[in-house]
Amino acid sequence: MKNIRNYSNKILFIELNDGTYIKNLQIIIKSNIINNDILKLNTGCSINIIGKLINSIGNNQKIEILSNKINILGFLYNNKNILFHLLNI
Repeated sequence: MKNIRNYSNKILFIELNDGTYIKNLQIIIKSNIINNDILKLNTGCSINIIGKLINSIGNNQKIEILSNKINILGFLYNNKNILFHLLNI
């Protein structure tokens, strides 16, 4: 997970990137599946998305995923050290 934007807990947008392509995939999360764990997500967290691939109405991407369910696979609690860990691989 690369970024998350929260709009008054009514809708979230996640930018997802697994490193295989330069562009991100936008995930739309509607309020009916938002919970406290999803609100704790931050850059570097590992998630599994179940949803529908749809044409985007936005200008920045052609497609996006409208999520039906999100499984959190892992949290990254200290994302300040991401660059440090990447440089030491």
